[in-house]
Amino acid sequence: DEDVKITVELLKSITGEFDLESILFLKLTKMNICNLGCIGDCVNLERLDLSRNDISNLNPLASLKLLTVLNLSANRISNLGKVTIFIIIKNNFYLKKSQNL
Repeated sequence: DEDVKITVELLKSITGEFDLESILFLKLTKMNICNLGCIGDCVNLERLDLSRNDISNLNPLASLKLLTVLNLSANRISNLGKVTIFIIIKNNFYLKKSQNL
């Protein structure tokens, strides 16, 4: 299994959308994603499921101001970072750290 980075091409092929700003929901589970890449370009994203990947850096999520549902279970998250904590508190996210260490 090869580590995957989220790219414009990957997002367009999965969603069928030409414009990343048109994407409102993404389910990217069990894809060996280790790098969130350009996920921050999906500025209108409301729901994001990234469960069962290999993600450790959440900083690219900082620009997703409309995000209301986020699933990060079963990843390698060990440090949430200040920006991500703000997003979690702002949108009332609940993240079980025990599933990510």
